[in-house]
Amino acid sequence: MPSGASGAGAARGRRVPRRRRASGRRRLRAAALLAALTLGAAACGLVDDDAADDDADGVAASGTADLSSLRTAVATTKDLVEEIELDGTLGFGTPTALPNLLAGVVTSLPDAGDVVEFGRPLYEIDGMAVVLLPGDTPAHRTLRHGVDPGGDVVRLEKALERFGYAETADVTVDDEFTSATAEAVRLWQADLGLPETGVVELGRVVFGPLPVRISAVSVGLGRQVNGGSVVSYTGTQRHVQVNLDTALAGLLAAGDTVSVELPDESVVDGTVTSVSKVAVTAGDGPQQSSFLPVEIVLSGSGGEFDESPVTVRVEDVLERDALVVPIPALLALAEGGYAVEVLETDGAGAAEVGLAEVRLVGVTLGTFHRNEVSIGGGRVLPGDQVVIP
Repeated sequence: MPSGASGAGAARGRRVPRRRRASGRRRLRAAALLAALTLGAAACGLVDDDAADDDADGVAASGTADLSSLRTAVATTKDLVEEIELDGTLGFGTPTALPNLLAGVVTSLPDAGDVVEFGRPLYEIDGMAVVLLPGDTPAHRTLRHGVDPGGDVVRLEKALERFGYAETADVTVDDEFTSATAEAVRLWQADLGLPETGVVELGRVVFGPLPVRISAVSVGLGRQVNGGSVVSYTGTQRHVQVNLDTALAGLLAAGDTVSVELPDESVVDGTVTSVSKVAVTAGDGPQQSSFLPVEIVLSGSGGEFDESPVTVRVEDVLERDALVVPIPALLALAEGGYAVEVLETDGAGAAEVGLAEVRLVGVTLGTFHRNEVSIGGGRVLPGDQVVIP
């Protein structure tokens, strides 16, 4: 079956992500937060001017604190993941116009939304069916007894075998159109109400890899046609079209798994099948936007919805195996940089009198996510308790 190019463009409308991976904004928020931490630490007397001199290995200072007044959190290792929501449209993929190779009057048509299985008519010209058969290469010639051997003969004979006509007529499935093949064709034609000629004229069958769904009918009953197209089709599997803002290029790749929320609020999984490498531009002036068309195939049925808006949820991994602490645990150092106070668990003597040993540990900052930040430096370990001032 011939394949068609996507005719999308402005007809699909502009899709804008509901929440973007605004790395620039995240950096601004982080900078503002760190500035606030510095000011707050100075105001509270938490900045130690001599801290950096106390330990060259990143432990700025140590001391004791009242256990009853301490508020702590545990440093943990986790993936920092942000969920991004994208707008999508539920359908069946990009329609393709099916070329018609016959001339005559259109006498029968399917309805939009009909699914045509192998061996069934797509439409009728002059009262005779145009039939869908399995195959991955379009028909290109009339097939009859004595025609040169070819792959189209193989495809036809395989179809006749599939529907039981080859066995009845004792056809050997190969690339030769024999008298037995012609007899099997006559049996097939009789069941379809076609003239029993044993000849398959060009345009009488359409080879396709899968059953099709009729997306649109382009002519009316009784119309005279000579070539052109009578129907457009898609596959039968549900698709979601997402116009991915070019600012989010790289967020999705073929093979990625996403979640899709349908109009009835049910959620099904989907798999990204293609991400265009060519950006599409829509709109003019300040309203102009660029996007990458993305196709997603649903693993579920998608219900009865068609051409409906859906929400696609994507997990964007900001950092893997990050060691994180709450942002309020950070302390700004006067000489620059940041530290956390780590509660020592092996100070048994201090614990007996209600005190805890703490050490001020210099850290490097990584990814900010919600109320947590990833830290490095090697002096804080997973499971350590850090003090929240």
